[in-house]
Amino acid sequence: MTKQCNKCIDGWIKEEGGICWCECKARKVIVEQIGEKFKDCDIANTKLLAHQDKAKVILSKPEGSYFLVGDFGRGKTHLLASQYGYLLKKYRRPAVRFWREVDLVEDWQNWEEGRYYVVSELKDKDYKHIFLDDLGRAKITERVQQEMYGLIDWIYTSQIGLSISSNFSYEKLIDKYGGATVRRIKDICEGIKI
Repeated sequence: MTKQCNKCIDGWIKEEGGICWCECKARKVIVEQIGEKFKDCDIANTKLLAHQDKAKVILSKPEGSYFLVGDFGRGKTHLLASQYGYLLKKYRRPAVRFWREVDLVEDWQNWEEGRYYVVSELKDKDYKHIFLDDLGRAKITERVQQEMYGLIDWIYTSQIGLSISSNFSYEKLIDKYGGATVRRIKDICEGIKI
C-alpha cells in the first residue's frame, strides 16, 4: 500500500460507519476531469462573491441539481467544481461524472473512432449526479441535439442529479437544443443567475 498523504492509505480514510475517499484522491480526480486550476475547490472553503449570492443554496444543499447561468468569468465552473468535489467524496467515482460540453460533443461527433457515449452505456453505471460545464458552447448539429436530448431525458426519467453551467439562458438554449431538452433541464434544475 502506498501513502498519498498523511491522512490516508491509497486515497482511503476510515471514518465512523465505513471508509471514504480522502481529499487528496478527490483532488486528483478533479484535476483529471476539470483541470489543475480547480483542484482545491471544495464546498467547505468556497467563499461566494457578491454577484454569486444566489448560489448559496449550493453550499447548503450540495446534493441538489442546479442550472448556473451568467456571463463569462462569473465563477460558474468554480461552483460546479466545488459541488463536484463534495459529491466525489460522498459518492465516489463513477457515481458522479463531470463533462465539459465541448468534450462530450466531440466524443459524440467522433463515434467512429471509438469515443462515443451512448445512454445505454451510461445506464450500466450507477450514476447519482452528472455535471455539464459550458452548455451551449459547442457547435450543435442534428446528431448532437438528438444525443443531448437522449442524455437529458435519461437523467430526467432516472431522477439523477444534474448540475449545469452555461453562458446561455434557457431561451437561447431552446434555439440550440430544442424545447423538449430545455424543458427537462428546467424541471430537473434550480435556475441560478450568477
